[in-house]
Amino acid sequence: MLREDPDAGWGTRSPRRVGDTKPVSVLAYRSRPVSQPSITDFEHLLRAAQQRNRVEGVTGILIYDQGCFFQWLEGPKLGLMRVWDSIRRDPRHVDLKILRHESLPKRLFNNWDMRFARRTRGEIDRTFTVMNAPHELLSKLRQHPSVLVDSGWDSVFSTAVVPQLIDALVHTQPEFGDSGDSAVHRIWHAPRSAAADLAGLLQHFDPLDSSHFVDALIEQGAGLEPLFREVFEPAARRLGGLWEDDLCDDFGVAAALGRLQVEARRLGAVLCDETVPRHPGHAVLVVSQPGEMHGLGRTLASELFLRDGWDVICEIPKNNNVLLELVHETWFDVLDLSVSTALRRDQQLATIRATIDATRSASRNPRLAIIVDGRSFFEQPAAYQKVGADMGCRTAAELVPSALRWLDAHPSTPLGCAAVPASCQ
Repeated sequence: MLREDPDAGWGTRSPRRVGDTKPVSVLAYRSRPVSQPSITDFEHLLRAAQQRNRVEGVTGILIYDQGCFFQWLEGPKLGLMRVWDSIRRDPRHVDLKILRHESLPKRLFNNWDMRFARRTRGEIDRTFTVMNAPHELLSKLRQHPSVLVDSGWDSVFSTAVVPQLIDALVHTQPEFGDSGDSAVHRIWHAPRSAAADLAGLLQHFDPLDSSHFVDALIEQGAGLEPLFREVFEPAARRLGGLWEDDLCDDFGVAAALGRLQVEARRLGAVLCDETVPRHPGHAVLVVSQPGEMHGLGRTLASELFLRDGWDVICEIPKNNNVLLELVHETWFDVLDLSVSTALRRDQQLATIRATIDATRSASRNPRLAIIVDGRSFFEQPAAYQKVGADMGCRTAAELVPSALRWLDAHPSTPLGCAAVPASCQ
């Protein structure tokens, strides 16, 4: 029997149900959002679910992964049916399919008006009630939903999801307000001026200034991915803008980006979480486009892939021949090819295309997935098609989810051994 959640998350004023062991109606379903939900969409959805479920005495969990919602609801039959009627009429999602609808001896999620879980790529956000959904569960939900029509659903939830979520709550309790909106914590966002402030500090010659600034953001609840996405990469683009306006020289940009790379490496160790799901056997080669002098994108990518448990080899090939030897000698599932995070490289798109075409021809893996990232692909999301890549990522935070989606859709069997884990040189 679950004890009352110590931080109560989205339902701090929910009725206590510690002793609620009466049979309950259960309804589990999956659906697809009409469009990619934003953070604000998630907040509105969860607030509404919290209030509605509290009134009806319904508890449960909502899981979001790779464009699908999976929700488990439990409670009194009439209250549950009213909630379900509201859900099925919601125009924000389609393709609703009921996976389970029956009665169970007791609740699985006492006191949880609505918990939210998703693949968080290596961490549980400390300032929002977002739980890290087990990879085993996500794989079953995404690839084999039919197995959940039978006892498989109960087994996965009771033996995998519930213990992990409770353990997460015990070890990462955020501070909650007394009532009302103050009790609803959001995903951490960087202060509006954070990227500009960091860019300014990086131009100084005291690296402690930027380190102290980043540490202050971590104290506010920042995680690795949002730091990279909302602070590091925008700071790099700002440095590039200063160079374009002749307010910073080449050396200044390179030195500042070097300090940013050092910070990224430091955070990879500081924010390391050894409990996250790992993906042994997924091999990625992270490289800069041959001739690229800025390596921040390569550093951010390797940290995120390492954090997710991939076998990572990170190199700085001085020319195409070095890169071709790497992909010819070693089996890689994914190649991440980075160009400058700070400067536009639009004039180099034809060169990048030639590199990618040659890499495909030389690759030991005939189905090698090639991802490109950098400022050019941030500003022109469709430019990856011009260079012949399979995917283009606007930010480093998109790399691992994009790679996983590709591997799910294009499974292949290695012809040789996977790469040996290594860190960036």
